[in-house]
Amino acid sequence: MQAAQSHADNMARQDKYGDSDTDGHILDGHDVVYRVGLVGYRYSWLGENVAYNQYFPNPAQTLADQWWNSPPHRANMLESRYTEVGIGIATGASGRTYGVEVFCHPR
Repeated sequence: MQAAQSHADNMARQDKYGDSDTDGHILDGHDVVYRVGLVGYRYSWLGENVAYNQYFPNPAQTLADQWWNSPPHRANMLESRYTEVGIGIATGASGRTYGVEVFCHPR
């Protein structure tokens, strides 16, 4: 949960969807492996869903729908090797709502 929320907070603070503003998986040159390592989590399987939306009345539900309606993101959500999930959500000054799901199986 710490890694997911920290990444959502960082995107919201910078109001940027990753370094390129087009790929939320890499921010400040770091990926999910780095972010999960920072919080000391040891895993054997790791995955991540990242998305943002703007100006929806229920942004959290919209994020869930975005992931569910995307085959690669849905595959992460349904992957049986993942036994834990951390979720983070934060809103930037622009009104963008950033969402992060980190999927893990601990060591």
